[in-house]
Amino acid sequence: RCFISVLVLVTLTIFLEEQPELIIKIFGYENALKYIDFVYYGGLFLFYIIIFRKTLWECLKDFKNNYKKYVNIIAICAFITIVLVVVAAITLDSCGIGKSDNQEAVDAAVANYGIFMVLPACLFGPLVEEFVHRGIVLGIIKGEESGKVRTVISIIVGAVLFGMIHCNYMNFSAMEILTVIPQMLMGLMFGIVYVLSNNIFCPIVVHMIINVISTI
Repeated sequence: RCFISVLVLVTLTIFLEEQPELIIKIFGYENALKYIDFVYYGGLFLFYIIIFRKTLWECLKDFKNNYKKYVNIIAICAFITIVLVVVAAITLDSCGIGKSDNQEAVDAAVANYGIFMVLPACLFGPLVEEFVHRGIVLGIIKGEESGKVRTVISIIVGAVLFGMIHCNYMNFSAMEILTVIPQMLMGLMFGIVYVLSNNIFCPIVVHMIINVISTI
């Protein structure tokens, strides 16, 4: 399931990157800009729910049985994440480093296309990205019975990869990497939430909360 889910994600991503003319021809330029993320993340969202339905159901039952513990983890880590991201953003701005091109494009799309970007950003994306970066990448590196060092490494690797997917590869540079430090910090906290809870539903919820706040 993990292999298939990653394969589908990578295949669709490469297709969108390599065939922009075809996408525009199918949807039209304006509609492509408006609907492509909705279709992309919405399709992956449904696919991941189907392929990981047993895992999601077990996590939801576990969350229901231990909701006090998980709500505390979610609330504390969401607050810390917000503080880290704000501090990082202010620091980067003071150094003359703004948002990444990717993030600016997302912000503009949310402002212009409303629900067609809000849903991918606040609902579809968090579930898909958390299953990939925490559920699969972090889970594989960490293993079932790992020590503290391996756990820390798995959290860091997942965080770095999470930050890198928010880079603009058409304008890839050291400066572009610096602009996604806030996303890397977010990925770091999402990984910590996952390790503390051992429940994929928890980092998904924190991710949703952060994205909702960012969107607002």
